[in-house]
Amino acid sequence: MPTVQLTINRHKIAAEVATTPEQRATGLMHRFSILPDHGMLFVFERAEPQAFWMKNTFIPLSIAFIAADGRIANIDDMAPQDERLHNSPNLLTIKRLSDKKKIHVGRHLTKLQPVLSLDQLSQLQQAVRDVRVDDAINEYLLRIVQATRSHPELSLGISTRGALTLYRAAQSYALIDQRNYVIPDDIKRLAVPVLAHRAVGKGLIRDGERDRVKLVIRQILEKTAVPK
Repeated sequence: MPTVQLTINRHKIAAEVATTPEQRATGLMHRFSILPDHGMLFVFERAEPQAFWMKNTFIPLSIAFIAADGRIANIDDMAPQDERLHNSPNLLTIKRLSDKKKIHVGRHLTKLQPVLSLDQLSQLQQAVRDVRVDDAINEYLLRIVQATRSHPELSLGISTRGALTLYRAAQSYALIDQRNYVIPDDIKRLAVPVLAHRAVGKGLIRDGERDRVKLVIRQILEKTAVPK
């Protein structure tokens, strides 16, 4: 993910920028450390309420809720693996700092400029939707999704929303690769990173669950016939 430098009351933070649904869903999960003055900035298409939790997140974090005008509306501390929800229109996740007194509610985020205009973003979104997906590839994607729903090691397979996300991700990847059509390798390349956090493995022990789900999806990919 790209990194930007944010300035809040002359306090600088290096923030990874999470712009896609997959990046935002993963966030800082499965990390056991983070450098001082580093964090993650979540960017959304619209200013609307969002819910966040600390599932599979092993480091304490502070969450700065940022209003549309760049003002920090609130800061919440979040404990590792706490699954209570926190709500915000926009969100900046930073490492809990011993000198957090430099960052107060009411301060403004500075030196954060949009990388795209709304018109440019809309044009990119339309360009993604225009990428062609052959019926055979669409059926291939659906077979993979269906296999997750009936797999004996998964208690929850991929939802329709998850399938649509993989569909759009494949179109986006093709566009980045300067193609106007999706190929099977796009689905294979993206299936694990896009789907792994959307399925739930069976069993009471949650340690290593994500790795088990990734393995299951790889097995499904190996067994699912690829369209020619």
